[in-house]
Formats: sequence, structure tokens, C-alpha cells
Amino acid sequence: LCRMNSNCFLTRGCLVWLALTLFIHPRLNHASVVIHDNDFPNDRSVVSISGPSVVLESCPPNADCVGLSFALRRTGPGLDQPLTVFLLYQGTATADVDYHPLPMQVRFEAGQEFPSASSTPIDDTLYEGDETVIAYVVEGIDYYVDPNRRQATTVLRDNEPPAPPL
Repeated sequence: LCRMNSNCFLTRGCLVWLALTLFIHPRLNHASVVIHDNDFPNDRSVVSISGPSVVLESCPPNADCVGLSFALRRTGPGLDQPLTVFLLYQGTATADVDYHPLPMQVRFEAGQEFPSASSTPIDDTLYEGDETVIAYVVEGIDYYVDPNRRQATTVLRDNEPPAPPL
């Protein structure tokens, strides 16, 4: 275990020299040193999100429709470890009214790159027009969020016709 002097403060771009004394076991005849630096962006997984651009409120018979599903992806270090990612939803569509609630957290199992947060639209009899569901990846302490793919928007396409003019 190496510790820095408490008077030393590091910022990005600092160069640190460590002098290590290693004991090499005579029968094993090798040694390994691993240094983890948590100040740099490649020390944690990077999480992004995507989703279908349009989902139908009601799927016609014999049609191949997709449900409301946001795919998460993680890249970088730590893929061999489980990771829980937190999500937030906004938009003009309302959970429990326009779609079944989506999960507030998604777990990446060890080795898993692409879990998803899935739900289905609720078919109602009201004309509301198209509505949106926007999923956001919430910043976490165990992962970074890809700034270019931190949110995904899906349109719920209403299947009721507008009321006739009076």
C-alpha cells in the first residue's frame, strides 16, 4: 500500500513518481504492480442510452411492433463487475396513464453491455395526440454518463382520431 504525503495535492496532468520496494517470492519468480488512478476519466464505465424514435400506442393485428424500450450501453473499464445505473423520465406522456411505469434503475450484470428499461404503452380511448417519453441517465458515483447520449426521446403515436369539428 502506497500513501502520498498529506501535504501533496494532485490535479489532472500531474506527474507522480513512486518508489516501490517489491518482495519477489523465490519460487514464484515474478511480481505485479497495478496502479489505479481515480482522477482520470478512464477509471469508470461510461454509460449511454438510446431508444426507438416512435412507438405505437396500440399495435395493429399481425403487425411487428416494438414496445417502449430504452437500451443502455456501457463501455470502458469495469465490464467484469456489476453496475446499477439510475434513470429519470420526463416528457408529455404520463406513467400509469399513457405507459406502464419504467424502472428507475437498471442493473448491468458482470460482463453485460446492453441491458434495457422496457415497458408497454397503455391504449386508451382518448385522442391526446402524440406524446413523448424522455429517459435520462442520472449521474452516478460508479460511472460516467456519455454527454452525447445522456438522454433518449421516444414518441408515443396516438391511435385515436381527433374529434370531428363542431
